Amino acid sequence: MKSVFLLLPVAIIMFCYSFFPIVSYAETENSGEIKLLRQHTEINRDIRDILRFLNVDYLLIDFAGKGLEGKSYRITVSEIWDGEITNTATIFDSAEIPAPHLRRITSDTFQIRVVSELTDNNTLRMHFNFPGLTVEQEYDAVQSDDYSLRHAYTNPETPISPGEKFFLLTYILPYEEYGIKYYCTIETSGSDIFSWGREFGIEHYLVFEMVFQE
Repeated sequence: MKSVFLLLPVAIIMFCYSFFPIVSYAETENSGEIKLLRQHTEINRDIRDILRFLNVDYLLIDFAGKGLEGKSYRITVSEIWDGEITNTATIFDSAEIPAPHLRRITSDTFQIRVVSELTDNNTLRMHFNFPGLTVEQEYDAVQSDDYSLRHAYTNPETPISPGEKFFLLTYILPYEEYGIKYYCTIETSGSDIFSWGREFGIEHYLVFEMVFQE
């Protein structure tokens, strides 16, 4: 299901936390450069506690660089069940939206805000908030409160090439061993992201990819 809104038992879970400084983008000689910036999501402590209690994930994804200007963007998702890709679909392609002024990026900075939760109907509901519009998506899920929405990159700055698809996010279940659930083990394994299901016995997860287009 996709909607677009124009706005004109107890287990130990080992999370992976990487602490990066706030990154400020400096102009470089490469006028076509785009950088994906991993920054801390600044959330009030009380709100953060509420989000954790409600099992809601919230992530910021920032980009910077002169190469952003004039680009449209497309995000796709692959659903992996029992180690096999069962579906790949386009979530959003800005070049196809009816509002001309929202089709292309007009600045050297760009931000996406993503909110997600496991619903009472056992689906993963997600809001992708882009400048000026919101896209809502919903995916079937297994019955588990362990889903975690995570950045697909670990560096504070990652160079992005226009026209080339890159991994954006993962929505994964943990790897479990001896009653302990791990996320870091998966992310730092060095394995191909689409092979995680087979290698770690993950029943279901989502992989999100993105590309900036001319």
